[in-house]
Amino acid sequence: MNVYDAVLARRSIRSFDPKPIRRESLERMLDAARLAPTGVNRQPLRFVAVCAPTYCREIFPQTKWAGLLPKPYGKPQPGHEPTAYILLLVDQSVAKESPVDVGAAGMSIILQAQSEGIASCWLGAINRPGIAQTLGIDLDAFKIDSIIALGYPDMTAATVDMPQGSDDTAYYIGEDGEFKVPKRHRDTVCRIIG
Repeated sequence: MNVYDAVLARRSIRSFDPKPIRRESLERMLDAARLAPTGVNRQPLRFVAVCAPTYCREIFPQTKWAGLLPKPYGKPQPGHEPTAYILLLVDQSVAKESPVDVGAAGMSIILQAQSEGIASCWLGAINRPGIAQTLGIDLDAFKIDSIIALGYPDMTAATVDMPQGSDDTAYYIGEDGEFKVPKRHRDTVCRIIG
């Protein structure tokens, strides 16, 4: 899968097949993250991949999912939870915040996952102290910025063009049962000069 196709295919998925993710795939995602662009090459981010079922079961209840969707669609149901997570941490000795670096690394993880047929959902609504306690992370040394849930998809999702003049970006479940994600039309958000 080329990068453009991965970008087009990627959607946040909220129902996963229980098949485990191979370690080699997680290693490639971690490499994609650590090699992502970083301001002044400071490299303030650290990454923790979690694929042990015991830890995944402990992390899952400490995450919040798709508040706009009705139950049972918004949160993975029993037996359809993520089979791995990657935490994006900011090393506090290097930088207190690093949102641009986090964005570059997170998208690199997600696109590498997508290229291997692995679905993702980037989560910021998480119980940071609880996750830190579960994994033994020192929150004085490392800020947990966000977490990316991973697994093989057990649902489909697609973008739909927002009607011209609409500002309704709320995602929803379509009549066909597919997860729909409205996106603004290119002409309303992009310009090419030259």
